[in-house]
Amino acid sequence: MSEYDNIYTNKNRENSDLDIAIYLEGERESFVKLEILDELVSILQREDIDIVILNNADIELQFQVIKYGKVIYMKDLLTKVLYESKVMSYYMDMEHFRNVQYKIGHEKFLKLFKDIE
Repeated sequence: MSEYDNIYTNKNRENSDLDIAIYLEGERESFVKLEILDELVSILQREDIDIVILNNADIELQFQVIKYGKVIYMKDLLTKVLYESKVMSYYMDMEHFRNVQYKIGHEKFLKLFKDIE
């Protein structure tokens, strides 16, 4: 795990699973997720661990991890800052489209609800 940026998020409920988000440098994702999961299960002696590879995660999830997550390891600060800047910029650029999509979905829901009455 020493070569990955790891971010831990957990809602701290009594029966919460352990959610770990990982940003990987390069194109090594395929087996790395399984290797990390296997190592964490062995070290932490628990099976309720969810791992998300941030490189391919939805921008909303990436933003939530940056906003609410707790960094437990980073290889270097520059990589973290560059990654977070890229995600924040893209997230803000897409805000208008998210709002339009939400408005259209909300209007369709209201129309459907009116049609049912």
